Amino acid sequence: MSTPPRVRFAPSPTGFLHLGNARIALFNWIFARKYGGSFILRIDDTDQERSETRYVEALKKDLRWLEIEWDICFSQSERRAFYLPYIEQLKSTGHLYPCCETPQELDVQRAQLRSHHHAPIFNKETRRIDPTRPMHWRFSLKKCKISWNDGVQGICQYDTSHISDPVVIREDGSLSYLLTSVLDDQDPQHPVTHVIRGVDHYVNTAIQSQIFEALGKSSPIFMHLPLLQHKTGEKFSKRTQGQGVQDWRAAGALPKSLSQVLLNLSCNDPMLSNTLRERISDFSWDSYSKASEVRLDPEAIWNASNYYFSIMSWEELQIYFVDFPCKYLKEAHWRCISSNVCSFLDIQAWDRVFDPQWSSRYWETEEPFGNLLRNPQYVEAIFFQWKNNLDKTHGVDEVYWKKLWKNLTQTLTQQFDLKLSLVCSTIRWMITGKKNGPPMVTLFALLGKQCIENRLTPTSEKLEHKTE
Repeated sequence: MSTPPRVRFAPSPTGFLHLGNARIALFNWIFARKYGGSFILRIDDTDQERSETRYVEALKKDLRWLEIEWDICFSQSERRAFYLPYIEQLKSTGHLYPCCETPQELDVQRAQLRSHHHAPIFNKETRRIDPTRPMHWRFSLKKCKISWNDGVQGICQYDTSHISDPVVIREDGSLSYLLTSVLDDQDPQHPVTHVIRGVDHYVNTAIQSQIFEALGKSSPIFMHLPLLQHKTGEKFSKRTQGQGVQDWRAAGALPKSLSQVLLNLSCNDPMLSNTLRERISDFSWDSYSKASEVRLDPEAIWNASNYYFSIMSWEELQIYFVDFPCKYLKEAHWRCISSNVCSFLDIQAWDRVFDPQWSSRYWETEEPFGNLLRNPQYVEAIFFQWKNNLDKTHGVDEVYWKKLWKNLTQTLTQQFDLKLSLVCSTIRWMITGKKNGPPMVTLFALLGKQCIENRLTPTSEKLEHKTE
């Protein structure tokens, strides 16, 4: 690439950043960094009724969390003086024309067109002009097929004869995204060279290509990425709970697990790089297949988190304790559990397990084996066999713990005619409050005899709970 690219990520601050938009931001950022270009964060806040400052701050926080930094940042609401000369130019050349139909009148027009089996497209030749009414302005589209050589999808085409001339200046004087986006993209101070966004913007590209032409400007290179959907086919939305970047952050996911998984979608050679910067050198659009949509299984993000935690050193983990503090976790504990966690909340849960005073309150569990743990005879037998095998076994090395665990579980299996796996699950739950985790013999060595004994000791509170 002869000239370093300049790209922009232009979210509307009307909600929190969702995974679909985060993916667009990632591709813009990694493309700019790959070729030594610049990344603009542009806040498209022309919709003043719905735009909120809290969403601006939240999306900046989410981008920083994803390790996406920007070179320039500005809001469209601050640039009206910049837009006005271009608006006057478009008015003077007839590319913008005034209308005064109310929304109700437009609804009637569309209904009449449909009743006569016509497409509900606005006809500027029959528009109403009344200077006593509030005025809005539309951009006059050439009704034709618009083609462009898409940087991702190849040759694309959209027929503007199927759509109405878009309203670009509302009655209250506010400007629409369609117009301000073009005016910002062609700003001589920092002109955008590549517009990278989703395939759901095809119609916008067709319209905006004509606005660029009306201004006497060349269009940037358009690049349309497959639309991100949930594995069920549902579109990601900023208004859907659980689909925002902040939801994943609150759930304790590693930021790079989101980034890497989102970048892997539709990639022919998916990878899990340790950092985003490592991925820059290998980035190429040739690695991505053409598609209209890609589907994301959230489980892939948790699997990636689990992988990254499994290779994370104790020293690397320290920086995350600011947001997810742990009181009892030590380096030996981390080496034990690192392959068994998918989030920082998992780590905090294990931190509580290593608290010597912690109790699982196993008798309250709703797991399938809960009735067994509410059986006083079974719980007393576990404690009795623990003490019995503890007295018979000497030493505290790995061989000691393995022998104790084998004798304990086999004895209980025979005594109560249970499957070995069920016995192991109940004891694990009593000691850790978890169904899965590291080998119990490893945990025994970390927790120590007294801590384990305290958790296995039947108490009056526990034995008051009868089998249902």
